[in-house]
Amino acid sequence: MRDEIVAGIRNALERGSSLDDAINSFINAGYSAVEVREAAKEFSDGVSSIISPSSTPSSISQQMPQTPQAPSQTPQLPVRMPLRQQAPKKNTGVIIVLLILLIILVGAIVSVLVWGDKITQYLTSLQ
Repeated sequence: MRDEIVAGIRNALERGSSLDDAINSFINAGYSAVEVREAAKEFSDGVSSIISPSSTPSSISQQMPQTPQAPSQTPQLPVRMPLRQQAPKKNTGVIIVLLILLIILVGAIVSVLVWGDKITQYLTSLQ
């Protein structure tokens, strides 16, 4: 479970979210607040020692707001925003060319069926 949370926080940070937003997202999704904060220490320990060496993980966890967990509450999935869909490209030129070729092909098939004997006689007389 912890590995899953760590991977999710890492993913959120790589996408540009803040550590607090990632933590709150996991807690709102129904994960245990204690487990999420323990997993977040992996990221906050390195950052806090660079920013202010005097801050400890306990002071960081004190700064985070505590949210009560209801045990009967069903976990909510994070909401994904739909990607902007592009309108399909209109290939009217290609469609027109294909329709013209289809008409020519149908015409050739009909003419062979109707005048097949005359066409073969004409072609044999040429030789």
